[in-house]
Amino acid sequence: MRHLAVVSAAAAGVTEAQLPGVKSAIRVTRIREMRGVLTREDAFYLSSLEATPERFGEIIRAHWGVENGLHWVLDAQMREDDCSVAAENAAENLAAARRCALVLLRRDESLKKGVKIKSKRAATDNAYLTKLLLGGIT
Repeated sequence: MRHLAVVSAAAAGVTEAQLPGVKSAIRVTRIREMRGVLTREDAFYLSSLEATPERFGEIIRAHWGVENGLHWVLDAQMREDDCSVAAENAAENLAAARRCALVLLRRDESLKKGVKIKSKRAATDNAYLTKLLLGGIT
């Protein structure tokens, strides 16, 4: 079950001086049961929009669709959050390389496995890596 509540930023105690441009405060309460255990999670958002709870629900679901579809894979499968590179543009360059690798791995249909397994195979099998990089070009 999901419940979404929206109030003005002022009603939530947020002033223009504290956060310029903030107009709305949103609370999403998620209640679910897993293995007989009931859990409740509250997530809070601030927005520069004034919109209905339904519209904020659409926006939040779209955000988490992106988060689950891309960032989760980059973190869980490619361990992006564990990267501690700090030299100038190195972090951005590695992030771009990971995204390119993700595109190549997802595009490949010859191996019916997940990104993590495909990535390990590319690291240990030069023929598979070459196939990924050339994308079927012979």
